[in-house]
Amino acid sequence: MNGVTITVDVRERRSDVPPLLIEAGADVDLVTLAVGDYAVGDRVIERKTVPDLHKSLVDRRLWSQVAALRHDSRRAYLLVEGVDLDRGPVPARAIRGALFKVLDNGIRLLSTASPEDTALWLHVLARQEQRRIEHRAPVTTGRRPIVVSPVGLLSAIPGISIDVAKALLRTFGSIAEIAAASKSDLQSIPGIGPERAAALHNALAERTR
Repeated sequence: MNGVTITVDVRERRSDVPPLLIEAGADVDLVTLAVGDYAVGDRVIERKTVPDLHKSLVDRRLWSQVAALRHDSRRAYLLVEGVDLDRGPVPARAIRGALFKVLDNGIRLLSTASPEDTALWLHVLARQEQRRIEHRAPVTTGRRPIVVSPVGLLSAIPGISIDVAKALLRTFGSIAEIAAASKSDLQSIPGIGPERAAALHNALAERTR
């Protein structure tokens, strides 16, 4: 994958998907994710098999996960794995109504047939992210570097979307002012929590040394 990593939550280590990703040539980074089961660039994916989708609706766990996805600054997806959506105790109308509610919360839906199909979707997503990163990477020609915009620089930091980068610049005015801001000030921007503020602070500290 030439340096592109698919981040996988440790709770997924027992599923068939991570080994299939490795077989496909992806770099898999197993960590504890605060939101979702998989992360690729600025996209986060919550994976649910059909039986787990039914179970999470019964115990209402799904809605806390949807809320976390909705408030994350990355593009969020709910991936439903399985060919029979009605394989569970939730009535057919209710399961479909719940998925419409997920869409109404701004979460994108993906439907896959099997772990193999899920791994294929994630692998394709990682390849697209790889091309996107390569396309926006700073390029130098001789001694005259191509200038990277402030939004481009900020959005290159993991976890910082273009919208969050623009909000930072609107609030603080410049990269230098953002670098000088405290972590608590950075958290005043929607989509930036303690972990993201620390990552942003550290990244900008490296760039401004």
